[in-house]
Amino acid sequence: MKIALGLGHVDDEAARFARQLGVRHAVWGMGELPQDTACIELDVLLRAREFFAEAGLDLDVLEGFPHTFYHKAMFGQPGRDEEIDRVCQSINNMGRAGIHVLSYQWMPLGGLSTDVVRGRGGAGERRFDLAAARRSPAAALDWRTGSTYRLPEREYEREEVWEHLTYFLERVVP
Repeated sequence: MKIALGLGHVDDEAARFARQLGVRHAVWGMGELPQDTACIELDVLLRAREFFAEAGLDLDVLEGFPHTFYHKAMFGQPGRDEEIDRVCQSINNMGRAGIHVLSYQWMPLGGLSTDVVRGRGGAGERRFDLAAARRSPAAALDWRTGSTYRLPEREYEREEVWEHLTYFLERVVP
């Protein structure tokens, strides 16, 4: 087992924090990419890997491509095959860079929560209250806090979401 720390930013302060914790492995959360990004380029991945190596950390996991990178694929919209192609090219580049794990998310609406409460040690914890979400469904979406998630143009049935995920995985996994 490896213990890693998720680092959203590639900077000296984050790397120093990881080392202070005694962590040797990093999980890099890339954040948002420009909408016209063709794929995650090999040189970007190599630079990140080199930065972490110089900081004494192994970059083992890329934590998700931004959801906008394959948003059409999640909703089965025109253009999904092009998105899937860029996901595949990005995964190939990850392998060439020596990053062998992609932690992806398949949450078409983003993470759903109705508020944030303080938990152990004062840490913020997301909470979901079904009654509150039923009163105001849009208020439970991440986009209300600045994320780029948006409501779909129509309702999707559970079977459709599974079909879109299956379509995606049948092309990406090989």
